[in-house]
Amino acid sequence: MGTLGRLISGALGLCLALGLHAEELDRVRSLRTSGDILALDVILQGLPRVADSRILEVELEQEDGLLIYQIERLETAGRVREYRFNARSGELIDVGDE
Repeated sequence: MGTLGRLISGALGLCLALGLHAEELDRVRSLRTSGDILALDVILQGLPRVADSRILEVELEQEDGLLIYQIERLETAGRVREYRFNARSGELIDVGDE
């Protein structure tokens, strides 16, 4: 399947402004409605608290049949970290430096 698109907010206008194609947005909505993935705001609550951090990119990808939210975040001292969450359960799978 590959990348379904970038999601930074549930707002349709923002998603479209970020280049999320209409068919990708429909697919993400369908997955969310069917319960196959959690809403992004639920996933973001699982991020460790880091003062003055900023989300740079969010992707929803399929790997080995599992839907994964990949979240890149700019943290202190210019460090960019990638957090990977199981999109269905919200479980944090791993964290790495970019």
